[in-house]
Amino acid sequence: MIEHIKTPQQRFLLTSVLLRKTVILSKNQNGYHVIQKCLEHFPFDDTKHLIKEIAESFLDIAMDKSGCCVLNQALDCAQGELKEHLLLKTIANAVFLSENPFGEENASMIIEEFIHSPYFVNICRDNFGNYVVQKALEVSKGGIRNALVSRINDSYPDLHSDINAKRVVRKARDSRHRI
Repeated sequence: MIEHIKTPQQRFLLTSVLLRKTVILSKNQNGYHVIQKCLEHFPFDDTKHLIKEIAESFLDIAMDKSGCCVLNQALDCAQGELKEHLLLKTIANAVFLSENPFGEENASMIIEEFIHSPYFVNICRDNFGNYVVQKALEVSKGGIRNALVSRINDSYPDLHSDINAKRVVRKARDSRHRI
């Protein structure tokens, strides 16, 4: 049914109503499909308020069986600073997520997406973002961790001269993998 909503007015009306129930629907076995379909079929400008609401209740949604599906869809649809915000929230909460069966899947997927983000170097250089990357190095395992270290290796020319990014480089060096 949502696929048939075409006009900006129809989309605005629906997302305005859903905004007040985004968290409840995201965690409902049947309701999460409604949020996912809106994210999938509506333009970003029409769904950014839903995505902001998902970000505000990040942990609550990420650690729920249905909610983790909504969070994945929100990450796929988010753009710019909102996408960066969701990525940072995921990495900052990676320890909590890794202790939850639904959250662990999200954390791994999102750390992998973060590695390929065009904002990666900027986050490494950021006063707070560098701690997020360091936390990702601490909690990631196996292939995802290797990919993160490899991305740091590849970005070394852009990182080695920045005071904040040096912390990321040092953290990666302290691991088994050398830069």
